[in-house]
Amino acid sequence: MAERKYRVVAVLGLDCGLGVYGLLQDMDSVNLLAICARPATEANNIAGYIDLSLHVEPSLYRHYRDIDDINAVIDEFDDIDLVVAIGVSDILKGPVLSRPRLGCLGAHAAPLPERPGSAPLIWAILDEL
Repeated sequence: MAERKYRVVAVLGLDCGLGVYGLLQDMDSVNLLAICARPATEANNIAGYIDLSLHVEPSLYRHYRDIDDINAVIDEFDDIDLVVAIGVSDILKGPVLSRPRLGCLGAHAAPLPERPGSAPLIWAILDEL
């Protein structure tokens, strides 16, 4: 019996997104449908930004400027199992959260919504952790 391949859309940002992309690419049980990332023109002064378009397979790459662009990518696919969101500062809502069969998996290095932003280490210092 063939192993199930989970259909995944990833919304990635910052340098950690490149690592997550590599992990997802290496997983036999994952079928990557699309990688959404901010284009270089939209990344002014974002600490840790990396232009994922230079590293991601071109057929998978979709740039986004706002949540509506991400929702449009989600609408391209009929049967999504999971959305993985790592290193993004956008608040995900709508089809991004409701369409995937298994849900949306995200990570942020500080408690949300109390500690937002792309510099969670600053919060850790301020919180004396």
